[in-house]
Amino acid sequence: MQNDDQSRLLDQLKGLLKVGPHLDTAVVACVRRLRDAGVTWRAIGDANSMTRQAAIMKWGHKAKRVQPHAQPSPATAEDLRNLIDRSNSVDIGQS
Repeated sequence: MQNDDQSRLLDQLKGLLKVGPHLDTAVVACVRRLRDAGVTWRAIGDANSMTRQAAIMKWGHKAKRVQPHAQPSPATAEDLRNLIDRSNSVDIGQS
């Protein structure tokens, strides 16, 4: 049987995994906005401690212009922080 700390951490992991897709969508939207504003792949890569080519490989195919039938803009950073806060009932740094 798991102790309470392990159970809380497993619940926290489940919550974080639920937030993941929202975070990924927000990152892609941000990269798309940066590219639309003329920011280079090199600058995006540098901001993420990766090469230009790595940034293109990670987000290039996802960050193309939104088609008219695409979903509306994803959650804001504040919305994502609130989702993460709600999913985290235990501080990861606790032992």
